[in-house]
Amino acid sequence: MDLTKVKAEAEKLGKEHKAAALALLTRMDEVVEGIGDEPVRWRPPMLKMVQGTTDRSTIPKGSAVGDFLLGETKLEHPMKFIPLRIWEGRQFWSPDPNESKMLCSSPDGKLGYLGMYCNQCPHQVFNEETRKSECTKTQNVLAITPDLSKVFIITFSKTNYQAGLALKKAATSAGVGLYRRVYALTSETNKTYKNVENYVLQLLEAKERNTPDELLPMLKELFDSVTNDRKNTVDKFHELILARKEAGAALPAPDQESNTILLTDVTPKGEAVASTVSELAKNYQV
Repeated sequence: MDLTKVKAEAEKLGKEHKAAALALLTRMDEVVEGIGDEPVRWRPPMLKMVQGTTDRSTIPKGSAVGDFLLGETKLEHPMKFIPLRIWEGRQFWSPDPNESKMLCSSPDGKLGYLGMYCNQCPHQVFNEETRKSECTKTQNVLAITPDLSKVFIITFSKTNYQAGLALKKAATSAGVGLYRRVYALTSETNKTYKNVENYVLQLLEAKERNTPDELLPMLKELFDSVTNDRKNTVDKFHELILARKEAGAALPAPDQESNTILLTDVTPKGEAVASTVSELAKNYQV
């Protein structure tokens, strides 16, 4: 992802936002050497919501059910965010309740890691008996906080899927660039499943919902960079998955913590195919 133009616009920001924006862009551009054999590139973290069943040893002390977490950081409620991209995906998890394992997924809801087109896959067919399909749709959002300090991914799936659709509908109705609107999320207990917390989308009042004009030039450049990076990522994903399928090679399982990463140019030939599909499994959360 080329952040050159984004950094140029960040340099023009006022004191309130400049330092945070430049610090964020520095993190996004960092490549850490020496940890394993491959360089470690920045990835946006996944927004997590504490559930009643969440393993307490994996979250910061003092976290309560319904809290939003980015790593060790607890975010305030309601959590305001500016969307940069919204896309559809699919996830196929193991039906074994004792096995939390993703068997297949798709970064665009069209082609899955198993090499099958989603609209031809039997796992996406709705089962009248169970009232669901094995492979479910997701709505995914790459977002930035209004103070420009954090970029992260929100995945709306299962009982949260409708909240993702509500955001997509609101963004479509707004009729302007995604980054020109601010939205907010809070949480509530599911009315049917009492140990499940759900996202609740909040549409802000007119004075709060418009992204400040000062931020628009930088956000436009960031939007363009993200858009170009996602297109390249999905195109290469399709190319590599189909190349492995044609070669009859075994396909790797999707990364269980798949996020966006920065891509390097890859040609799907020989060993490059095997290693790069694994890397692409870490791109755009699906």
